[in-house]
Amino acid sequence: MPPQDGRLGSIPVGMFAKYSLSGTTALSSNRQMPIGQRVSGTSMAKTILIVDDDPAQTRLISAVVERDGHRVMTAGGGNEAIATLEGARAGEIDLVVLDLVMPETDGWAVMERVHPARPELPFIVLTGHGGIDTVVKAMQAGARDFVVKPASPERLQVSIAN
Repeated sequence: MPPQDGRLGSIPVGMFAKYSLSGTTALSSNRQMPIGQRVSGTSMAKTILIVDDDPAQTRLISAVVERDGHRVMTAGGGNEAIATLEGARAGEIDLVVLDLVMPETDGWAVMERVHPARPELPFIVLTGHGGIDTVVKAMQAGARDFVVKPASPERLQVSIAN
């Protein structure tokens, strides 16, 4: 069993990411979770809206989310995400996994439109372009976590669990 004191082989959980440049993230917490441990038993099932214009990426994230016992809704772009987040089923959504870079309406516009009306709704932002400035801007726009693509299943599990 991996060590539980923050040494190599465990991932801190309990706090959102401060920044991420390489797919791993600096996190702050005293609790630890061994890499590869499923987090589905640690929280109730959530309904998660996955917003990405890349169908392959959407399928991969959906598989991780469903494997952990969560319900999945998808949107292929920003306009569809806004319609879903303002529509009849909006209250069912517990979390949004949101790509920042999409054609037409991007992730920034989605957060700008939805976050003021639903500040309690957590956004996990995904992007392939993860500089510190982007991370800071995303957090200021309402993101609770920031993940650089391609994200490992374990990284997504930890982010969703928090």
